[in-house]
Amino acid sequence: MRRIGKEDEGTYVCTARNVYGFDTASGQLIVKARRVDPISVSVSPKVLHVPLNQSAQFTCRAKSATDYTLKWTRGMHGALPDGVESVNGVLTIKNTQIIHGGTYTCTGKNSFNDDMVTVQLRLGVTKPQVFVSPASLSVKEGDSAQFRCSASGFPAPVLQWHGGPGGRLPPEAKSSNGNGLLTFDAVKKIHEGAYFCTASNLGDIASTGTFLNVSAPGSVPIITVTPSLLTVSEDEEALFECTAKGDPPPTIRWSREKGQLPQSSYSANGLLRIFPTRPEDGGAYVCTAANAFGVDGYLVTLIVERDTSVAPTALVSPANQTVEEGASVQLSCQVTGDPDPSIHWTKVGDKLTDNHVIFEGLLQIQEATKEDEGMYVCVAQNKKGVQQANGIVSVTTSVPPTALVSPTNQTVEEGATVILSCVVTGDPYPSIEWKRLVVH
Repeated sequence: MRRIGKEDEGTYVCTARNVYGFDTASGQLIVKARRVDPISVSVSPKVLHVPLNQSAQFTCRAKSATDYTLKWTRGMHGALPDGVESVNGVLTIKNTQIIHGGTYTCTGKNSFNDDMVTVQLRLGVTKPQVFVSPASLSVKEGDSAQFRCSASGFPAPVLQWHGGPGGRLPPEAKSSNGNGLLTFDAVKKIHEGAYFCTASNLGDIASTGTFLNVSAPGSVPIITVTPSLLTVSEDEEALFECTAKGDPPPTIRWSREKGQLPQSSYSANGLLRIFPTRPEDGGAYVCTAANAFGVDGYLVTLIVERDTSVAPTALVSPANQTVEEGASVQLSCQVTGDPDPSIHWTKVGDKLTDNHVIFEGLLQIQEATKEDEGMYVCVAQNKKGVQQANGIVSVTTSVPPTALVSPTNQTVEEGATVILSCVVTGDPYPSIEWKRLVVH
């Protein structure tokens, strides 16, 4: 009986019969339940942010009615890297390096069960990114208003509100830098303007803003801007479109949070175009619409990513090589560039065939023949350009030499001239040497 279960428990009877009668015997089967001893593993902390060259520590504990073991691994089953120690469930890194970042798993085991918890170690300083909600707010005089600022980054950024009419927060504004809130209990027309939230940590300082519009009776402008956040690469075009409703039609004007609009910018009819863009053009831009009844504003953010790409280079090695027919030959194309260039192999004046095997930058010619002789070109290409390099392959054939002397027999008179011709074949072409065979 295999894989006994509790349902198999009971009395089993064996009966024997023949022509003279029968007899029985019985046996009792008792099934005991398998022992279940749960184990529960906990680790503190679950996620840890640590600057480089600092210490980091995770503490692993387990609850179990019976004896258990604790083991730390890199990821799920990997070995711990150098500089990481595990003692009595405590994982310690005294001097964090880049290689130490990632996930670690603590596994607890007893005689019957196991449990595991995975934690994450994040290293280094992350520049802050700031988010303000809402991007703009229009309220009536006497209403309340609230803006919320949040930021990501490590170490945790410090938040601070600034701005407002004249560049200073009004006395009525309540700023809670701890939770990033900027609150007005009862707004006034004088509170109207742009407000900015700044986040700072060891990595950098970042700022973004919002616009508070306080409307009085009348048809104040209402602004719509697309997009609110735009990311472009250096030298690309940046285009924002600002439209506004109001009576009378409002006047639309673009400005920059800090300083003048870039020299490469053009603004008209609500459009702001910057081309070509430069990294220093990144930042906050404000579209303002004004008429006799009020002002509305909308802040947008432009991010210009610096172009760090590098044109490709290519080098084929060996540049020249000679192999015998039937052998295999390999050409290696070494390329550099950012982003990584794509690699393409061609043959001058011919196509690659089935015996040409390509793997990334390697070209292998299997069982080379005379048809495989020639120049092979490696082409490396990325968005910065194209570069090519050449390699030449020569294939030699080995044919044993043969020699034929004509005529094979010749009789002449003494003093006459004799001409013997030796015809040879072979690859490479054989050298010829005449010798006289002296017969005794």
